[in-house]
Amino acid sequence: ALGFDPLVTADTASAMGIKKSTLDEIWAKSDFITVHTPLNDATRGLVCAATLKKCKPGVFILNAARGGIINEADLLAALARDKKNAATGLTCILTRGFGRMEKVGLSAGQVAADVVPTLARLVETGFTG
Repeated sequence: ALGFDPLVTADTASAMGIKKSTLDEIWAKSDFITVHTPLNDATRGLVCAATLKKCKPGVFILNAARGGIINEADLLAALARDKKNAATGLTCILTRGFGRMEKVGLSAGQVAADVVPTLARLVETGFTG
């Protein structure tokens, strides 16, 4: 597992089974990214058009932090270009309902039919594919 935390040393991360990485490494290498950070000037818009372009196709991003960390306009624009990243949109904006997903051509039924089985398969296979 890769991880980024400016307050955690590489030794501490290693003891937890985590390879301390840069954010650029995480964007480029990860199939799943979870965000757990406070919202402040440094983290506002952390996930934006520039970072989404660095991510692997089909990446799952789960925002377990505050709103504002993910630039939703950039996310929706990325989803409009590449609907394979529907799960990213689902996990980031689910709390606001499916209206925004429908603006990029993804219905609640399509998300349920396409994304949920993919997540279930990944869980069953230990996220190995």
